[in-house]
Amino acid sequence: MGAINDKVGWSAQEWRTVMYNIQVMAQELGLPPIMYGLDSIHGATYVYGAAMFPQAINIGASFNPQLAYDSGLITGKDTRAAGVPWIFSPVLGLALQPLWARFGETFGEDPYLAAQMGSMLIQGLQSEDNGYEGFPPRGGACMKHFIGYSEPNNGHDRSPVTMADRLMRQLFLPSFKAAVDAGVMSAMESYNSLGGVPMVTSTEYLTNLLRFEMNFTGPLVTDYTEIENLHTFHKVSATEGDAVELAISETTIDMSMVPDNGIFSNNLVSLVNTGVIDIARVDTSVLRILRMKNTLGLLEMPIPPKEEVSLTDTVGSDADYDLSLQTARESIILLANGESNEVLPIPTSSHVALGGPTCDSLASQSGGWTFHWQGALSNTEFIKGVTIKQGFEMYNNGGTVREIV
Repeated sequence: MGAINDKVGWSAQEWRTVMYNIQVMAQELGLPPIMYGLDSIHGATYVYGAAMFPQAINIGASFNPQLAYDSGLITGKDTRAAGVPWIFSPVLGLALQPLWARFGETFGEDPYLAAQMGSMLIQGLQSEDNGYEGFPPRGGACMKHFIGYSEPNNGHDRSPVTMADRLMRQLFLPSFKAAVDAGVMSAMESYNSLGGVPMVTSTEYLTNLLRFEMNFTGPLVTDYTEIENLHTFHKVSATEGDAVELAISETTIDMSMVPDNGIFSNNLVSLVNTGVIDIARVDTSVLRILRMKNTLGLLEMPIPPKEEVSLTDTVGSDADYDLSLQTARESIILLANGESNEVLPIPTSSHVALGGPTCDSLASQSGGWTFHWQGALSNTEFIKGVTIKQGFEMYNNGGTVREIV
């Protein structure tokens, strides 16, 4: 779906009104406050008008941890302006499998760099002293995808991973350990199987490693419908009920991310009522979730202010866009300047040929999680932005710029 009434997505105030209505309905139904989350992967990209930031791969290429922190600070501020306290970011996998399509969401191939950048981004997202007062008072980051997700054997998304435990610890564990040390509030497990075991059922990784060895105490949420996938995708459970039982009994998962059904909750209630799952197991997960809700201020103020101008008025500010531009500039990597060192800078009077249709596509140049989870659909969805072709045309003086498709 593209733009509706010449606009893509909700503004911060429109989001906030929706969050207000959700919490009012929850309270009227006698439910606890809802902890709502958004994928704010490179800026608050689902909040109309918010400044988008370069993808994580660019932030990593800047080698500037302060930019990671600052981008997290603005992303957290804009997501909070929408009334949303939970932020599904950062992605802490490594870009090592050349066939995998989600490189842009990672900080690159180096474990140390990913650990440093991820830690700083989390600190920005969750900062209490963030300089932007309002409710929610802070954001809660979610490290993902735990663990080994970005190393599929065949390069296809969600595909099986075969990796020695030593290699996993050397390469993929450091960024997640740094996130835990930085105080990340929540975690998300991954779609893949590792060593033939679907991650969503892995006692070794989701209990022994994550909880006991790493001492992570926050809520652990599945990726999208991953418990159901034990029945429909991984084919290790005969029924959906068996899938719920397997995931809950074998791991420390606290929440199931599902869009529009009660498969997890209904089956879990049945499993508890029949004595298959001990209620103490549910209580443990509930306590983790309540602690995070309390940290985010949801228990003290279940219904957020319908208007929060101290936050919403800052969305899309010039300062935010300037920081995004600075981050983009610092992420530029110059591989070579020609054998004679005379190729760059290109004279403004040059005749320039640009190859491929993406040179004039903001959608292609912005990547995934831009307005839509698969990325923007066209240039018309953007409020601001300059394509590579447009940039050359802006500074061209006497030469020509030609797109070769």
